[in-house]
Amino acid sequence: FQAAGVGLGLALGLAALRRDATAPVRLLPRGGAQPLAPLGALYASVALLLFGTTTEIFVPYFLQLLQGQTPLVAGYLTAAMAGGWSLGSMLSSGRPAALAGPLARTGPFLSMLGLLALAGFSAFATSLPAGVQAGLWGAALALTGAGVGICWPHLLTRILTLAPAGEGDTASAAITTIQLYGIAIGAAMAGLLANAAGVTQGAEGARQAAVVLFAVFALAPGLAALLAGRGFARG
Repeated sequence: FQAAGVGLGLALGLAALRRDATAPVRLLPRGGAQPLAPLGALYASVALLLFGTTTEIFVPYFLQLLQGQTPLVAGYLTAAMAGGWSLGSMLSSGRPAALAGPLARTGPFLSMLGLLALAGFSAFATSLPAGVQAGLWGAALALTGAGVGICWPHLLTRILTLAPAGEGDTASAAITTIQLYGIAIGAAMAGLLANAAGVTQGAEGARQAAVVLFAVFALAPGLAALLAGRGFARG
């Protein structure tokens, strides 16, 4: 039933994009529904970046079960992703226009590295002291969020720059729609994948689920890095 629900959500999303392309009043600006077009690639990057961050919903559970962290400590460590996002945005925003493209491509790559690090720590860092493991997880979560924050201002600015004349309001409103869709599908996929990997089957099942979840979801920001490059290819 879970897989059917996720599949239905994806199918409805694709159907909405096809319908939107010919609708008199559109959710996305012209070109926004075409992932290989510059504008569509940027919207897809936004969705994929949010998709990758939805792994955060399982972090408190993993920290408590795999490392014995208290709920309070697990909560603070999980917040490292949001902190990294905020710090990355502050450091990246206002950079010269010539750096917008490189930063938009580098940010998703850093986010991918953060998720891969979490997969590695879940699999191989079990013999380290709990405090060291907590620090490693916190750093990887912060890197994952910082990667999103670094590219975020430039992706959104580029979307508005590429929007067809007279469709700036549509392009701006569509960002929120794409964000929500990426989060919804990401959360559903995270739950589906974690359950399939054995997240409820004790500590070892949770460890296996953590490795699979973070490793698979690292593909999302990796693809976002490629698509962001397409979105900045012209001008």
